[in-house]
Amino acid sequence: MQLFILLFPLFELFTLLELGDQIGSLNTLLYILATFFAGLTLLKKQGLNMLKQAQAAQTGQAWISSRLLLDDMAIGFAAILLMIPGLLSDISAVFILIAPLRRKLASILGQQTSEQTTHYDRKTDKNYTVIEGEYEEKDRD
Repeated sequence: MQLFILLFPLFELFTLLELGDQIGSLNTLLYILATFFAGLTLLKKQGLNMLKQAQAAQTGQAWISSRLLLDDMAIGFAAILLMIPGLLSDISAVFILIAPLRRKLASILGQQTSEQTTHYDRKTDKNYTVIEGEYEEKDRD
């Protein structure tokens, strides 16, 4: 994994150089600018959407589910990937933006991380996730 992180910028640079060789340097520069502004626009839109949902949940008008939050965060991450110059990050962003692929990836990653329990509350008629854990109080003396 560490080797991948170290080599990723080199792969990105190599793909950009190959793209520039195929379509020309000016078109490559326009492509980089277009994906940057597309990512910036998507990130701004997603951030405003998450802010509205958080405000609605705070006033009790809406309920934020873990799946909705995960989708919003994944789209924000895809927007950041679009802003990074390079074809590999752009392809990764497109895969994250496709909802069925994003949810499949989330379920795979979710099985590898901690177990979460979903409960159903009959009073509010909503599903919610309980993340269980232990804590220990320590005196500050």
